[in-house]
Amino acid sequence: MARLHPHSNNSAMSSDLSVQRQNASFVAGLEKGVLIAIARRLPRSVTPDGLTAFGVLGAVIVLFGYAASNWNVNYIWLANIGIVIHWLGDSLDGTLARVRQIERPRFGFFIDQTVDVIGNLLIAVGLGLSPWVRLDVALLMLAAYHMLAIYALVYSLVEGKFRVDVAGLGPTEARLGMIFLNLSVYIFGAPLLGWTENYLTWYDVTLLGIFSALIILFLYELFTKAASLK
Repeated sequence: MARLHPHSNNSAMSSDLSVQRQNASFVAGLEKGVLIAIARRLPRSVTPDGLTAFGVLGAVIVLFGYAASNWNVNYIWLANIGIVIHWLGDSLDGTLARVRQIERPRFGFFIDQTVDVIGNLLIAVGLGLSPWVRLDVALLMLAAYHMLAIYALVYSLVEGKFRVDVAGLGPTEARLGMIFLNLSVYIFGAPLLGWTENYLTWYDVTLLGIFSALIILFLYELFTKAASLK
């Protein structure tokens, strides 16, 4: 149970909000067991803060791998490795703190959520610099993803439960989806579709479809939750 104190004593609004982490994503059960097993085997020299930095490094590697794919398609494997590193750093930092019972709930929550924004931006820009995805399409995906992330944070303030997932989809599912799309483009390629005026690839079209689905999901969650609060 993390205790958050978003307002100082001098604020017009004072709050002492308890937020319980809740993850009901499709792979949450399996992922939790794997992360705990890894955390218990890490040497003492590995710290939660070091893992947070490790996750940011993974996002930088993703950016470089995508951008370098313009010269050699095999760099897509570097992007995939970066996604795995980003997952390990982003997911293990909190798990390690809980396993070692050295949690700093307020600091951890604040750093985790803000650093995620940096990592997501690096990954999205990298994807947009690849030869298969337009930058505007990649940034649209980032906007939709962050809309759901903001919804999850607002939900945590209203319900006292921080939702890692929305409708069973969380960061790990997003990373797995990216790896799948990367492998698909490596195997099949992504030629330009001449029937579109602005020349999109199938990767662009897929991401635009996912973007539309995320917007619909956001609106559904928004209006459903708003109706339940009346």
